[in-house]
Amino acid sequence: MAASNTLGDNMFTDNKNWQHNRAVHFGILQAIDDFMEADGVLHDEWQPGVIGACITDGKTYGLPKTGHPAHAYMWINHNLFEEAGIPIPETYGATWDQISEWANAIAQGDPDRRDVYGFHMPTNNIQMIINGIQTFGGWALNEEGTESTASSDGWKRFRAHRRQVLF
Repeated sequence: MAASNTLGDNMFTDNKNWQHNRAVHFGILQAIDDFMEADGVLHDEWQPGVIGACITDGKTYGLPKTGHPAHAYMWINHNLFEEAGIPIPETYGATWDQISEWANAIAQGDPDRRDVYGFHMPTNNIQMIINGIQTFGGWALNEEGTESTASSDGWKRFRAHRRQVLF
């Protein structure tokens, strides 16, 4: 169906970067903001990071089926935060600067033989890497999907941040 530039009335995707964004780019998906407003459906029914995955260029093109905790939440160790004198966050969300500050305060021991690292961001699948790169303004591929953007500033910032808080 996608090859014919049409899709069914509903679709499910767990990959915003390819399926969702490309379908929006090629005009295959229709924004649903008017339908949401008419039905009284509000964005704040979801965590910002979860509903945000359905928004492109300020328009909503879908609703979350689920929100995987690994993608939408940051898990913290209260004991480590307390030992480092960091107040437990009471609200949703954190900046990368905050995460870096917390990670450096929590990290223990010689960096070459450290037992406790301050932060871990899984990169065992491409989607987690792409999510990380996007938070620093980068993309995996160019808009046409034909070339890697691995030398872009977004990738460089992502790699530098990972080195700063993980090693």
